Amino acid sequence: MNYLKDTSFIIKEEQKSKEQSPQNRSSSEIQSDTKTFQISIEQSIKNTIQLHNNQQEQKSAINNQKDQPIYKTIVTAPQKTPTEEKSELLLQQSQDLEKSTGLLRMRPKKFSTKFDIIKNIKRVSQTEGVKSLLNYNKEWAEKIKITEPQFFKQLSEVQNPKYLWIGCSDSRVPAERLTGLGPGDLFVHRNVANQVIHTDLNCLSVVQYAVEVLKVSDIIICGHYKCGGVHAAVKNTKLGLINNWLHHIRDIYLRYKERLDQIQNFEEKCDKMCELNVIQQIYNLGNSSIIQDAWEKGQQVAIHAWIYDLEDGLIEEIDYAAKIKEVRDKRHDLAVDMLLDDIQNCKSFSEI
Repeated sequence: MNYLKDTSFIIKEEQKSKEQSPQNRSSSEIQSDTKTFQISIEQSIKNTIQLHNNQQEQKSAINNQKDQPIYKTIVTAPQKTPTEEKSELLLQQSQDLEKSTGLLRMRPKKFSTKFDIIKNIKRVSQTEGVKSLLNYNKEWAEKIKITEPQFFKQLSEVQNPKYLWIGCSDSRVPAERLTGLGPGDLFVHRNVANQVIHTDLNCLSVVQYAVEVLKVSDIIICGHYKCGGVHAAVKNTKLGLINNWLHHIRDIYLRYKERLDQIQNFEEKCDKMCELNVIQQIYNLGNSSIIQDAWEKGQQVAIHAWIYDLEDGLIEEIDYAAKIKEVRDKRHDLAVDMLLDDIQNCKSFSEI
C-alpha cells in the first residue's frame, strides 16, 4: 500500500511541475521540489525491493509446505487418487505379462482384465475373520465402479455366459481366475472331484439350465492333479458318507487297475487317475438326456476335457472333445486307450 501511495505522490508532483511555469518559480523552490522528488523515488525503489523480497519468502514457505504429507494429500487428491494410479500401473503390468506369456486360457472381455487386476490389489488374510470379507467386498465394489462405472447395472440386467464350467470344489482351483474371466462370463458348477453322475439332480439341473436356457456353446469339465477325492478313492480310504460319492471314482480305478498298477509311484498313479476321471465324466455328460436332446435338435454344444496342474498353474487340454453324437463312444475308448497305452512300456508316469 505504501508503494502505491508513493507512486501516486510522484505522479501528482510531476503534474504540478508541468502546470507551474519555470519563470514563476524561484531557484530554492525548484531545488526543494527536486530533492523531494529524489527522496520519493528512492523510497519507491526500497518499497519495490521489499515487496519483491516478501513475495520470494512466501513462495519459499509454500514450497517447504509441499513437502509435508498433509499438504501433498490436499493438493494431489483432486488430480488423481492413489487407487487410480495403482490400477493404471497394475493394468499396464498385466498387459505386459499377457504379451510375454502363452498360457492356455480363453480370451477375456475388456472388463475381465480390469477385474482380475482389482482382485490382485489386496488379499484378505484368513486370520482377519469373516467381517474382513465384508469389508473387502465393499472395497472391491468401489474399485469396480471406478474402472467400469456401468458394470453392475449391466450385469444386473442379464447374464449371457458362453461357457459352463464343471470343476472340483478344491479351493485352489478358482474357475474365473484360471481363465481370466469376470462376473457374468462363466456359468459354474463345482463338486468333489468334478463328478457328473446321472443321479445327481444338482449337477444335471445346472447342465439343463446352461444348455436349454443360457444356450452355452461349450461345456468344460476340468479336473486337477493331486485331487484329494481321487486319492481317497484309489486308496479306498474309509471316510464315511463321502464314500458313497467317491465309489464312482473307485469304480473307474478298479476297471483299469491292472494297467494303472504298472505305475510304481503312487502320486503319479493318482495323477493318471485324475485324467481318466475327467474323461469318464465327459462320457457321462455326453450320454445324458440333456446333451443327447440338444444334439438331436442340432444345437452346437461342445464338451471339453481339461486338467489343471497345481504346481505350475497351467491348464492342459486332454485329447478328447465330444462334439458329434456318432463318434462319442469311439472317442471315449480312444482317449482311454491313449492314456493307458502310455503306461505300457514305462515304470514311472514321469517317463511318459
